[in-house]
Amino acid sequence: MKNDESCVPSLETFSTCPQISAAPREAYLQNVIDVAKWSEEHGCRGILVYTDNSQADPWLIAQIIIQNTNRLAPLVAIQPAYMHLTPSPK
Repeated sequence: MKNDESCVPSLETFSTCPQISAAPREAYLQNVIDVAKWSEEHGCRGILVYTDNSQADPWLIAQIIIQNTNRLAPLVAIQPAYMHLTPSPK
């Protein structure tokens, strides 16, 4: 840090992806795209994508976000309860 720079750290903002229950199912993907574009236009660095049995597949939603924005990073929330564990070889 240069001597003339402020010691205040920068603040990064993140938004949240709409839940599937927030819009009619036929309009959900367009709702995600709209929120992602709005988030990027307003300076958000990333967007939280929820993981839950009642939500759309978070990895597919993350791909939709990547395809429709230039720099917005999807952050997929991982729920250990929903992860499928495979036994390790002995």
